[in-house]
Amino acid sequence: MDRSGDRKYFTIIPNYIVNHSTVYEQAIYLYMKRVAGEEGTCWMSAMEIALRLGCSRNTVAKYQKKLVEREWIEVIGKRATGETNQQTIEYRIIDLWSLNIRHYEDKSKRSNIERLSQSLQPVNESVHLVNEKHSTIVHKEEPIKKNNKEEITISMSLKEFVEWCSKSKHRHIQIIGNWADTIELNLETKGQWEAFIKRNVRTAKDLEPFDDEKIVQGFRKIQKAVKEGWLKKYTLETLFKFIV
Repeated sequence: MDRSGDRKYFTIIPNYIVNHSTVYEQAIYLYMKRVAGEEGTCWMSAMEIALRLGCSRNTVAKYQKKLVEREWIEVIGKRATGETNQQTIEYRIIDLWSLNIRHYEDKSKRSNIERLSQSLQPVNESVHLVNEKHSTIVHKEEPIKKNNKEEITISMSLKEFVEWCSKSKHRHIQIIGNWADTIELNLETKGQWEAFIKRNVRTAKDLEPFDDEKIVQGFRKIQKAVKEGWLKKYTLETLFKFIV
């Protein structure tokens, strides 16, 4: 029996998944959940999923690993597939409905990401990381005050930053979060993430008109250039240039 709670001809997913995941995590989770069917497992290869979703095999493998780490899916073994009996990893979709219900029933409790977002202070021309009730703000340069030092050094992991960005109503913030996740940027404090947004906000806004598929294609071109050896370093601005 499918542990995910699917029904025939349609797939139900918890809102928690939609609101706490990146674009790639959503796409891969949803596709694997649909494929799982009544038995609740998926052993489709990463390459085949990649072909269906229009992304690279490495991207699928990377985000499947993240979904396992987040305990949204689990590895239960390997299964022989195809005429050659190629071994592929078999995953089970984990039941997240209890997590979903607990999260949304307790409205009085604010998530860790929202608390982190509220306490962030603007640094120079950086962007406020605030909750969904506020808009993104860019302001003129201001000196860093001594009493802001503690706020700036509060820890914030890549995972927390990406989750916050994915909840933003602004596409350019979502793009910055996806970019940080794609290049696996290793920053550790709110101040560092503010500076990262400041450096990339203009280019991210330039990328807003392009759909996700176009952005993925641009990153593939970057990967190819790196593999060929003529591109050593790249930024979000590099991605924009490869697209246009």
